[in-house]
Amino acid sequence: MKNGIVYITFVKNKKADRIKELQYSVQSVKKLHPDLSITLFTDKNPKIKGVDNVKIITTDSERLKQKYLYESPYDNTLYMDCDTVVIGPIEESFRLMERFDMAATHDLIRKDSKKSVKYPDYANIPDGFSEFGGGVMLFRKSPVVEGFFKLWRKNFNKWCALTGVVKDQPAFRVSVWQCSDLKFYVLPPEFNKRTKKYNNIQTRILHEHNLWKKK
Repeated sequence: MKNGIVYITFVKNKKADRIKELQYSVQSVKKLHPDLSITLFTDKNPKIKGVDNVKIITTDSERLKQKYLYESPYDNTLYMDCDTVVIGPIEESFRLMERFDMAATHDLIRKDSKKSVKYPDYANIPDGFSEFGGGVMLFRKSPVVEGFFKLWRKNFNKWCALTGVVKDQPAFRVSVWQCSDLKFYVLPPEFNKRTKKYNNIQTRILHEHNLWKKK
C-alpha cells in the first residue's frame, strides 16, 4: 500500500486511557478520509473500529518508535500519537514524500539546558536547531530513512543509558542533525498543534511593524 497511518500503543497504560484516545483519533481520521488505511502496533488487539491492520509487538514502552516504525506496511507513513485528533484534511501531505524523506513539526523546546548537561551530543548542537515534535511525523521507505531509524535507535539507547529517562525527542533531534543525507522537511505548526506553553524560548529577532514607536 502506498499511503497509510500508523499508531503505536499499549492497552495497559497508567498515564492515560489509550484505547479511548485511539478510538477518538481513528474516528477523526476515517470521518475525513474513509479510504485511508490505518495500522496499529500494539501488545494486545483492542479491536478498534476503523483500524485496518494490527501488528502485535512485545515491549514495555510506547517511546520505542525508532524500533518499530520502519516496519510500517506503507511506502509513505504518517505516524500519529493516540492523543491526536484530525480536524482538517491531511491526505495531500503524503505528497511531501515525493521530495523529502521525512517531516515533522518543531517542538516548542529549542534546546533544553538540563538535557544538555546530561547528553553531550545534544549540547553540541546549535540552539537554533530545535527539537521536533515526535507525536506526528511523516516518512517514506528508503535506505536513507532505514539508516536514520537505526541511528535514532542507537542514540536513543545512549540517551537512556546516560539519563535513565525514556524520552525519544532528545535522541531524535541529535539523529536529524547527524544524518546529513536525510532530506528533512519542517511541517507548519498546524500539523501538530499543542496547547501546552513553554516559557524557555528566548526571542532572537522581532518582526513587527512600527517597532520604533515601542522602544
